[in-house]
Amino acid sequence: MVLVQGLMRAVLLRERRLLFVDEVEARQRMSELAHMNRRATAGERSVSPAHELNQPLADILINTEPAQQIYRIWHPTSARSGAPLTTSAVTVSEPLKSSAGCEPS
Repeated sequence: MVLVQGLMRAVLLRERRLLFVDEVEARQRMSELAHMNRRATAGERSVSPAHELNQPLADILINTEPAQQIYRIWHPTSARSGAPLTTSAVTVSEPLKSSAGCEPS
């Protein structure tokens, strides 16, 4: 009878230990999952401001060429061909991109 009780205790203690190990592993997995979720959320949140910054700057850069063509039509004898328009758009965009954490182009 004592031998059976000893075996039962040993089995129960082993089961308890295994349960504890499983709980620790489950907590670690939950912690890793929460960390990955936070990183994904941060990535999603950083995309929107980058888009909001780049969209108007892209429009500015796209519209400089037609503006230069119009300038050349209106001022055909001018020595300046409108290059300052492109330069100023790029000059404006670089500090904005660097302050937003984007890599300079």
